[in-house]
Amino acid sequence: MTALTVLVVDDDPGIREPLAELLSDEGYAIRTAQNGAEALEIMREKPGPHVVVLDLMMPVMSGWEVLEEVERDRSLRALPILVISAMAVPVASPGRRGGVRMCLAKPLDLDTLLGAVSDLAVPAVKRPAGRRRAIATR
Repeated sequence: MTALTVLVVDDDPGIREPLAELLSDEGYAIRTAQNGAEALEIMREKPGPHVVVLDLMMPVMSGWEVLEEVERDRSLRALPILVISAMAVPVASPGRRGGVRMCLAKPLDLDTLLGAVSDLAVPAVKRPAGRRRAIATR
């Protein structure tokens, strides 16, 4: 079985690289990006990542801008995104913006991060390729 792919997006190599190493040690295939523009390119690849760990405050293209683009791009909306941020204010409501499923504050508790990625990765694997769940509204 192929390892699940996690995309780690953070402009700070002191955060990005240790997170990538930690997740790799847990058996995930890792891709990294140092800004939102790079992240979107990787997210649109086929096959793309199963889970995205996304910082918000970055140069070139912020995590906020990535979330706006994910919201506009139907092909990316189902991709689970774990937002990580040093912002003191809640950054986003899960399910309300782009593919945000969870938000964690920096500094990160590594056990919480690993649990969150694991929780997000399992449903990602169960999603049929190329199909999106429809939600009926009244």
